[in-house]
Amino acid sequence: LPQRMKQCWTSLEECDAAWRCGYRELMFTTPGLSRYVSGVILNEETVDQTMQGVSATKLLSSLDIVPGVKLDGGFAPMPGDPTQWRTAGLDALDAKCKKAKAAGCAFAKWRAPLKVDFTEAAVAAEADALACYAKICQDNGLVPIVEPDVVMDGAHGIVASARATKTALVRTFAAMDARGVDVRGSVIKTNMVRPGAAHAAAEDVDLVGAATVRVFADALPASLPGVVFLSGGMSEAFATNALAAINRDPGRAACPFPLSFSYGRALQQSCRDVWRGKAENYAAAQAALLDRARRNSEATKGISCDDDAATTSLHVAGGNRY
Repeated sequence: LPQRMKQCWTSLEECDAAWRCGYRELMFTTPGLSRYVSGVILNEETVDQTMQGVSATKLLSSLDIVPGVKLDGGFAPMPGDPTQWRTAGLDALDAKCKKAKAAGCAFAKWRAPLKVDFTEAAVAAEADALACYAKICQDNGLVPIVEPDVVMDGAHGIVASARATKTALVRTFAAMDARGVDVRGSVIKTNMVRPGAAHAAAEDVDLVGAATVRVFADALPASLPGVVFLSGGMSEAFATNALAAINRDPGRAACPFPLSFSYGRALQQSCRDVWRGKAENYAAAQAALLDRARRNSEATKGISCDDDAATTSLHVAGGNRY
């Protein structure tokens, strides 16, 4: 977390557990946040932290926000092929799910990053791991957020992104079916269909919207309860306006499920820039977070925002590691 918000500290030593807890409490207690944010994905350490005299999960629940937890173990080079990635964490997952459920979490999340030129071995392994994770979650009473993420590293065009995203989604749902996962009890979190971060041409929100809707209409089952998008290094403004373009696209009716947001940096960056780790900026930082949440909520209805101040790319090469 601290490495993504260097504007908020002067020494890395100050970013201890209490500092991290304080930043998260700033966000969670933003007045009115639940009007626009229905759930929060916690880091495992946050589940056990105390805020305002209660656990983070109880605090969120009292604010009408559903708590969940990230349970994957991160990614590393794939054994046998270091050019690809492999996500870890299945071995201890059943115990983690039981602990999360007992702590008050209602859902979990597992991210499986894939390169746009993934190999057959990589997509097969990550799709099956996502399916195993989803089944273990459901067996323990947690709703799984399943996150196949075709990252935007590279100079490829939107056609390559569309091909890779469609394949990743189709393979993920095939694996979920083979593992006996109830699609109606799961949520997909995935990337928008976008050209690579180093692509020469400027991005176009309407092109992203049309390409994403077309891929989803072809790849996702109609019984899916919903899709939430990751921000994938997009600027705050582009993430909001691309979401709006998706939801107003003429082909949107072919996707009969909600298309919403589950952003990290593209929801928090303005808040961090305002806060800067200073107590006197607390209320202003909360106001910045609420404004960005409101803009994204409106984008789910196809409403764009005029926002020239939040256009800095937040892309981190190497898989958007967090």
